[in-house]
Amino acid sequence: VYKDVAIRLRKMPNNFVWLAVSDAAWKNRPDLSSTAASLILACHPSLLQGQEVPVSLLSWSSRKIQRKVRSSLGAEASALSSVLERLDFIRVLYGELSGDLDSTLVGYAEYLRATRALSCTDCKSLADALSSAGSAVSHASYDPRAAIEIAMVKQRL
Repeated sequence: VYKDVAIRLRKMPNNFVWLAVSDAAWKNRPDLSSTAASLILACHPSLLQGQEVPVSLLSWSSRKIQRKVRSSLGAEASALSSVLERLDFIRVLYGELSGDLDSTLVGYAEYLRATRALSCTDCKSLADALSSAGSAVSHASYDPRAAIEIAMVKQRL
């Protein structure tokens, strides 16, 4: 169907930046479940200076969120949490393939802290909850599971 579409992996400098992008749609499916979508990209480090940069698409996903979420914020938090988990896995895999980590994965947490990664969401309420010093519960008091998901994401960032 998409014969004219190609995904091209661009050569990136060794100091490339990982970027995880997530989005969600709440109750958009016929059974009123929600959908999460995500991209994982390798980006030129000039992205950190706000420049338009070349990227390579490494992973993408669009799927039903398996649990019922009670709010748009809950769907967005679930999508971001999922893409960050996948990003960590891909970063560790890359570390092992590049020789920066050995096969025992000793030191993987330090490796993750040492590699630059960004996350991006279009959900202002999620961004506000993640950037505030306060508790995630105050941002999602009507959705306790979303509050837990936000707290987990905050801990990871």
